[in-house]
Amino acid sequence: MKKRQGFVSNSSSSSFIVFLSKESIGFDELSDEIFGTEFNGDDVVDSSEYYSGGKRELTQQMVVDFVLEELGSPATVDDISTELYADVSWEMYNCQSKFENSRNQIYCDINLPEHLVEACKKMAELEAQEVAELEANGLRRYRMSQTTIEQVELRKTIIDKYKLMSKNLGLDYKGTVELGEAEAKVRAEKMIEDNKDKVIYIIEYADDTAYSSLMEHCGILEERLNAHRISHH
Repeated sequence: MKKRQGFVSNSSSSSFIVFLSKESIGFDELSDEIFGTEFNGDDVVDSSEYYSGGKRELTQQMVVDFVLEELGSPATVDDISTELYADVSWEMYNCQSKFENSRNQIYCDINLPEHLVEACKKMAELEAQEVAELEANGLRRYRMSQTTIEQVELRKTIIDKYKLMSKNLGLDYKGTVELGEAEAKVRAEKMIEDNKDKVIYIIEYADDTAYSSLMEHCGILEERLNAHRISHH
């Protein structure tokens, strides 16, 4: 796979895990895998007038060229795990938010195993207890409404207490990252096993140019290559 060299400022990006029939694939073979007998290089797949310079049209030939340009080495299990961790972390965030009845839910499918659902539930419970204890003392978790040294010190004492509780349960930041990475590794291994007759690649497109944005959002990779999309928005 090609290594990501950082993200484009103020741009969204998405990675796509794609499954091809062979390594070192050429233009004709790739166009057949994506479009089959429907391939006609000049056919327009999608278009956009969002960027300056007028309407941009993404053709079938351009799709094949752009995918070929992005293909590097086949992805390893670690490469795939790294990408899938983004899915897992969004699911964990959303799962915890649902237990908190938060308005800040990031709506996505939640496919977490039971132990991670329970971890998210416990994190939500600890956060609710912390907020309740702060409010009982006239304090706020995120708003610096404390005006005396005693209030500042009490707020820190309460927050530190719940930080330690989370750490002891393995649910602090380091612990939840490790849980998420372990789940991402399980998913990566299953993905490889389920597609052992395929060569797996990871490619990426961002909203930094009109054509790259079209490749990210037009849906052709998901529709034609059954690609798994990971949003890095």
